[in-house]
This record gives sequence, C-alpha cells and structure tokens, in this order.
Amino acid sequence: MTFTITDLEKWYDEFNAKYFNNELKRCPIFINKTKRALGQFGRKRDWFGMRCFIKISNYFDRPMKDIQNTLIHEMIHQWQWETFGVCDHGTTFKNKAREINKQGWNIARCNSTEGCGVTKANANKIYNVCIFKDNGKFCKSVLASNKVDSFKTWIPTISGVSGVYFGLSRDPRLARYTCSRTRLSWYEISEEEYNALTKRLAPITTKVA
Repeated sequence: MTFTITDLEKWYDEFNAKYFNNELKRCPIFINKTKRALGQFGRKRDWFGMRCFIKISNYFDRPMKDIQNTLIHEMIHQWQWETFGVCDHGTTFKNKAREINKQGWNIARCNSTEGCGVTKANANKIYNVCIFKDNGKFCKSVLASNKVDSFKTWIPTISGVSGVYFGLSRDPRLARYTCSRTRLSWYEISEEEYNALTKRLAPITTKVA
C-alpha cells in the first residue's frame, strides 16, 4: 500500500486519542525508504531543545494494518519518553503494547526487518497461511506445520466464520508472526489485506454464516 505523511498524521491523531488519551505531543512524522527498519522514533537537539520525530519506511509494500501497527509501536516509544524519560523495549513498553494488542493489534518488541525474521536465511521459507472472516472481522493465522490439518477441521465449524482460505506463502514478513497452534491464535487484518490474500490462496471451503 502507498501512503502519505497526511495519512500518517491522520492515523497518529486517531491513535493518540484512542490509546494515549490525547496526551502525546504531535511530533514531525517522516517517510523514508530504508529497508533496515520499518519505523523509528528518535530525538534531536536543536536551538529549541530536544525534539522528537517518527520515521516510517515505505520500502516494503505492506498492508495498511501493518503500517499502522508500526506507527503505534513508535508512538509507544514516544509515550515512554514523554512519561518516563526512557525509550526501550522493557517493562513499560511491553505493558503498553499488551494493553493495545487487546484491541486487535500485533505490536511486538521488534519493529525492524532485522530480528523480525525478514532475513536472507528465511527469504525462501514456505509458510502455511489461513485467512477467514469471523463475524465481520478479517483474520489471518500463520500455522505451525503440524497444525494445518487441525485448523482445516476447526475453522469452518466456528460460528460466524465464512470464506475460509488455506494456502502457502513465501513472504518473509510472516516470520514476525508467532505460529498459531490453537484456533484462538489469529491476528485481525484489514479487509484490503484479506482481499489481496484471497487472490493468492486457493479456497478450501465456503460456509455461509
């Protein structure tokens, strides 16, 4: 997905109100093309003192939900800095991420292409993927190889589920997801990402809710 600074600023204001009680001070947001990190929160000293900024990379073609996830990750760092004077992936970060993840996000400690599985070593790795609709939500699971058959039995029987698709993917970004081992281990995705995936994964069943 292509995005602009205007998009990022709009999402920033939305997430600031929803997850940070509008307490974050609006800081400059930039777009860069680095492939080394999906996002960055930084501080720079000038004549006016220490100023914060956020950078989001557009090097990778990612769905909107994933880009927003990165932005929230960097906003947590800003919240840490403004609240505690620290910026790390310690207890305050983990607690805040865990709180926000209850709203359907997947904010992890690592937010760079390095250390999140996007490496040469797994560039050609094949992932088992399941996507489906669950009571109006769009969901994705990256399946542990020994759980594929179980999911093919579980998912179509869940009330409210329709349009179940299973398939394989070589997208190295999937290494950032923990492999699902139970039918409750899935991630909410955008309708845009769901529709894009349906074009690449062959349907195994369709169940009318």
